Amino acid sequence: MVKRIWQRSAKAAVLGVGCLWWIMSPAAAQRGYDIVDGRVVVEGRDQWMNWTMPRHLTQVGDDGSVRPRQLRSVYNILSDRSISRPVVITNKQSRILNVDSTLKVDILGNPITDAKKDFVYDYQVRPGLSRVGSNIELAGNILDGDPTTYWEPDPNDPIEKWWVEVDLGRALPVESISLRFVAEELGDPFLKYLLLLAQNQTLSLTDDRKLNFELFVPHEGPNVDQRTFLFESESPSGGASLSAAVNPGLVDDVAGISSVKKLRQNSADAKWTGKIIETIRIVVTDTRGGRAEKIEEEAWEALPIGERGDIVYFVRDFAGREEPVDKFTYDALEQARQGRREFYRRELPRLADVEVWGWGDNIGLGMVDGGGSLDLTTAGKTPGPAFDGDVSTLYQHPTQDPLNPGANVLTIDIGGTVWLDQIRVVGNNIRGYQMRRSTGERDAQGNLRWRSITRPERLRNVDYGEFGYLNDIQDPVRKVRFLDLSTLANFTGDTQNRTDRFWSRFSELMLFAEGTPAEVVLESPLIELPGLVALGEINWDAVTPAETELELRTRTGDQLIQEIRYYDSNGIEKTEAEHKKLLAFLKGPIDTSFALGPGWSAWSEKYQESGDQVSSPSLRKYLQIQARLVSEDREIGATLRRVAVELHTPVARSLEAEVWPVDVQVGLLDTFELFVQPQFIERPGALRSLGFDEMRIGADPLLDLRLLDVSVGSEQQFLIDAPEQLFSNPVTGGLVNADGELLQVESDSGDSLLILFPQVINSGIGEQSQLYYREVADGEEVPTGVDGQLLTATSYSLLPEDIRGAVLYFRRTGNSQLVEVDATTWEALETESKGPVRYFRKVVGLGNQTVFTETGDTLSASQYNGLGRVRGWVVGRGQLVRVRFASSVFLHGTKLDVAVRNRTAMTPWQLADAGDATGLRPSVNLSIAALGAKHIIGDMVIHPNPFTPNGDQINDEVGIEFSLFKVYEMRPTAVRIYSLDGQAVRVLENVAQGGRHRLTWDGRDAGGNVVPPGLYICQVDVEADSEGVAGQRRTQLIAVAY
Repeated sequence: MVKRIWQRSAKAAVLGVGCLWWIMSPAAAQRGYDIVDGRVVVEGRDQWMNWTMPRHLTQVGDDGSVRPRQLRSVYNILSDRSISRPVVITNKQSRILNVDSTLKVDILGNPITDAKKDFVYDYQVRPGLSRVGSNIELAGNILDGDPTTYWEPDPNDPIEKWWVEVDLGRALPVESISLRFVAEELGDPFLKYLLLLAQNQTLSLTDDRKLNFELFVPHEGPNVDQRTFLFESESPSGGASLSAAVNPGLVDDVAGISSVKKLRQNSADAKWTGKIIETIRIVVTDTRGGRAEKIEEEAWEALPIGERGDIVYFVRDFAGREEPVDKFTYDALEQARQGRREFYRRELPRLADVEVWGWGDNIGLGMVDGGGSLDLTTAGKTPGPAFDGDVSTLYQHPTQDPLNPGANVLTIDIGGTVWLDQIRVVGNNIRGYQMRRSTGERDAQGNLRWRSITRPERLRNVDYGEFGYLNDIQDPVRKVRFLDLSTLANFTGDTQNRTDRFWSRFSELMLFAEGTPAEVVLESPLIELPGLVALGEINWDAVTPAETELELRTRTGDQLIQEIRYYDSNGIEKTEAEHKKLLAFLKGPIDTSFALGPGWSAWSEKYQESGDQVSSPSLRKYLQIQARLVSEDREIGATLRRVAVELHTPVARSLEAEVWPVDVQVGLLDTFELFVQPQFIERPGALRSLGFDEMRIGADPLLDLRLLDVSVGSEQQFLIDAPEQLFSNPVTGGLVNADGELLQVESDSGDSLLILFPQVINSGIGEQSQLYYREVADGEEVPTGVDGQLLTATSYSLLPEDIRGAVLYFRRTGNSQLVEVDATTWEALETESKGPVRYFRKVVGLGNQTVFTETGDTLSASQYNGLGRVRGWVVGRGQLVRVRFASSVFLHGTKLDVAVRNRTAMTPWQLADAGDATGLRPSVNLSIAALGAKHIIGDMVIHPNPFTPNGDQINDEVGIEFSLFKVYEMRPTAVRIYSLDGQAVRVLENVAQGGRHRLTWDGRDAGGNVVPPGLYICQVDVEADSEGVAGQRRTQLIAVAY
């Protein structure tokens, strides 16, 4: 046979699993998790930081916990330097003071250098001081919140340099600016000053000419007394949920407060509050200099030299009049002519504190880097400039196309679900727009469900003032994950409607959501498990206050898709061809990463309690954990500290189970057969399966299970009704077989069965039952689907075209050998000479094993031994186990739960998967359909009837039995006893779900008194799962006699 290996044309490399172990170095494998003492553990800040999460909506604390970020409305912007905005700097000019730089590294952690071998840096702008004209050493004091520290200009500098500048780090709506000068004993306020306000910022320290400053005059005339100034917005915010002043506690009752000057935003709609500002420069325009205040000579002498002001000298004429002269002239005068001297302290213009209160938590800033996304269905248009915090950048949004409604639509994925308070729009030429929101809910076709949130005047902004600053307040507050935006031309001419003359220009789209996000999702990196292991309990440490929830889920898989990405020396991604053409010193790293391949399980149902058994399939190579933090109260959120998953040696490679029959008459007693087919790893020895000696069988919802017998044997033995072992004779403690061996049954009836076998069930039927595996590389072809089933013509045709492999045709020779032929030859063969047609699938990803050769033959022992490094497992087929039991099924879709373990080795329970365990019965699942239920309550029986509650211990109580159908959850159930005239006598209450139930009545009324003899009405009712279902109440008569 000729070996065939088909290569994919994509960039994915062909690597065996052995190579994968080398790629996944121990350091890389531990990022975001650790494996210690037989468990996967996630805890600590460093590990959480390696999880995928919406960074703009989550917070990883120094205490090692992760929680939703508490989003604010209006706060002092300069007090929080954790907010940063990435910027690009390409020149070598000096930068403003609030730009941070970090060395840029490639995917492998190596520093990136440019063509001149200089290091390349990433830059971030944070709130803080940006420029200072004088006395830079003291400037930081205005942001430290300490009223006793301050900035003052150097008196030796010209007054043109008496200024200080702060940068808010991004453009935002400012509600107020406050300046606090030092207390009287520490210095003076500025005599006169101006504020220069700009919506933008330049990054070069000296290139501030591009700042479009707007002049703001705080007050008229000089000021020598007032030490606290508050400049509020002309349209201040009541705030999303602000009930107090924007910056409470600022008002100084002693010094007073300035309320004359207001911050005004031009071209703003009526709902707009605040003023868009990024840069604030405080400029001193006048000073009293050395003559701030006249004092006595003794006081002047006592002053520090730096605080001593001018001395003014006077000459006295003969009439006693005095005029000022300079000191040189004064000293030259006769003593009689020397007049008075006036002593002054120097002015100490000292600014203690600057606060800027505004809407700082714009979640649109950093949204894409944090895990959100922007999708504009217009070729060549990038909406990113509207989410960069810089109003000097913008993008043009083409107008809605009536002929193509899906075109020119911007879809915003916030990256998590938030309680959206405001959407602020900054731009120009905004003739009209429409916005919609979605929580992420989808319709039957998988499309997002949208709801409009646009007020009518926004649709025709051109007719309502054509505002450039708009605030769409969400009242009531909306729960939002997605937004979409379309712009409207509001022009009737078709030709003009298609020109950019009517395109809106958006500088910023700001999103504000106060409080805790409604939902954020965190995902672990791919966790490489240490060999084939069984997953045990999942445990976690979390704080979940009322109205919050933590949802943990898992998924597992074997196959990864290897992705190779190429970079130049500046970290810019290139194609493989472009990378090959680069000169050696311009080549950057080649990054190998992995994504999920085919065959991964879906995310599990959420785990209800810490300590639950992991429900994702075990015996996979990789595990991933998802944590969903949910809050229905925007004031509080859940906190997650630690997650751990127990790992155990598996008892079997696989467990397939099926039940028969799968369709039964509802409520009727029937006999069922449960088949369990295990497979065990025999080689390599380090992975050898332990086998099991204990089986647990339960049902959801609960069933009353009555064990009949247990058999063990091969499928051929069962076919002739002669299993190797049959345990059917009941004895104390279980069942015995013909040899007297005891099968212990710790529970032979009730809602579960617990069976302990006399020997460990493991492989050992014989070599003919062994399956030999080989490892397959990415791009090779196998004759099975992802599910491991052989491909047919139909299943092959359903494969995506890019992974369809070859189709091989075979001729059957006289000695039943198969010879490969081409399709034409095969079609011309006689029917008896036509061999099989084999369909192949191209393998995608790493970590695959198959039991087939390259031509589709099953691997033999000799072929396996000759494989060398790609030799995989040897798996032995264990004996088939059959459990027969009797039960009545009351609910449609009742599912059996089957698990096994090795009691001797103290392993955890390993769950069986529904599948084709045997060809003896036409079943492939563990679900039972209960058919024929027409009512909720049925099979009502009262016994004994009549009964005699006279205390003689004979028929003192009556049993009221009934069956519940179609009740899938626990529901309130009641038995009500009435007299014949309708008077209530007694109520017996319970909660129950589908099944057989019994309540008893002792013949007493609600007061505990024995009722008189006679007939009574007995009524059973239940709250059903759905409205309008028939048979929710049943009534019969009960006779009481003495």
